[in-house]
Amino acid sequence: MRLRRHVLQGLDDEETMISNFMFGLKSELENRLAVGNYESLTELVEKAVNVKIGLEAEKAASKKSKQNQDGKYGGNQRSFKGNDIPWI
Repeated sequence: MRLRRHVLQGLDDEETMISNFMFGLKSELENRLAVGNYESLTELVEKAVNVKIGLEAEKAASKKSKQNQDGKYGGNQRSFKGNDIPWI
């Protein structure tokens, strides 16, 4: 596993490697993985990959939804401020 090389430092035990791996994650991944209890580094890495794939899918869906909304509403809505409101 490519990611595993980032946590191996000599003869560290599994718990130390898990801790080091968690410390090196981006906060959005770390926050989602912190609630779990992992028996092995391999288990944690597999879960991290799955969570990352899910996050990327969420971001893509959110971006697509935003693009659809912009197209649906024209994307060039005017916001009125103060006395610019035509009916006042």
